[in-house]
Amino acid sequence: MIIRQRFPENLNEIDSSENIENVYYYNNFDKEGEELKNSYVEFIQSESISEAKEKFINARLQEQGMSNQEPSGENYSWDKEEKTAYYIDEEVGKILFVFGKNTICVMGKNTICVTVNIEDFNSVGAIAFEYDQNKMYEAFYDTSGNREVFISSEYYLGVPFPIVLENESMLTNIKNSFAHDVLMRHERFLFYSSGIESDENGEIIAYDNCLYHKWFNESESNHKAIMDYGVENRFSKLTEELFDEEHIDYYLDKNSSGFLDVSYQENNHPSLVEHSFSSVSHGSFDDSGKTHYDEYGRMIYRDYYHTSGNYSETFFYAKDSKRPWATVSVKGAPKGGGDGFAFGMETEVFMFPDALNGKNFFISDKI
Repeated sequence: MIIRQRFPENLNEIDSSENIENVYYYNNFDKEGEELKNSYVEFIQSESISEAKEKFINARLQEQGMSNQEPSGENYSWDKEEKTAYYIDEEVGKILFVFGKNTICVMGKNTICVTVNIEDFNSVGAIAFEYDQNKMYEAFYDTSGNREVFISSEYYLGVPFPIVLENESMLTNIKNSFAHDVLMRHERFLFYSSGIESDENGEIIAYDNCLYHKWFNESESNHKAIMDYGVENRFSKLTEELFDEEHIDYYLDKNSSGFLDVSYQENNHPSLVEHSFSSVSHGSFDDSGKTHYDEYGRMIYRDYYHTSGNYSETFFYAKDSKRPWATVSVKGAPKGGGDGFAFGMETEVFMFPDALNGKNFFISDKI
């Protein structure tokens, strides 16, 4: 209850601003023509990958009038196979995000640069959060300072995903709020405590709820799944029982509606999570995909399928921060391009500047 009181109904009632993150949002949905080149650029790598990549990034920096020679920060996947980077130029008020993907374009592996003008971001609210050992608390406040959603969660030994203990919403539908996009932003999958079935030792053995959608919570969902544990008693696989036998002919797997597989690093942090759920029973938004982690067990990027094609979401961290200071999502087909490059894919960026080196950064002067 003491913890709960630290997240009052209005943001102005919080005593300390230490654990408050302002949330800013940008998309290029209304951009046209040349404007698309400033907000999103894609390049298909040549045979000389490292040389072509460096040349391409430098060209984008010069094109945007940015003076950076070295990235402001970098993150790597756990196996060092993939690297993300960001370049911040305070003078010109721009940020360049760099990441690589295999599935965005059918032409193969590519390097992607997303450039955003700081002044194009809009404030959409704020997050208040607190950690207490293996428990976490978050609340989202709208731009008027009113609390929309409060969530408390806990991590169990051997399970890499949080267990939601409380999810209190002032909204009729969380999907209508930015809270849906930014709360628990460092996690893709959540378990709800109401759907957990445990054995006499407290180990989760089954789950009766929907893991397919992060914010779907329904106690009588008929989404029952069996939990499997592997080496060192770590959760390794979830298999969902057949959800809709009436339409069994439409299922590729006649015994299951979907699964989730977890691979681990030697340090027990996850390295890769793969999921696939039947679109017959779950719909086609994010019904299959892969989530990649770094050596600290933080999500670095994830690729997933949507009805309209492949989507990608990349997470950028400041040093050893647990919470990403920016997330960049791209989707759809390029709207233009030339020899070896393309541009104009739909792009969304959420930015949490307070998570960058633990301070407001310069954004308050630019917006």
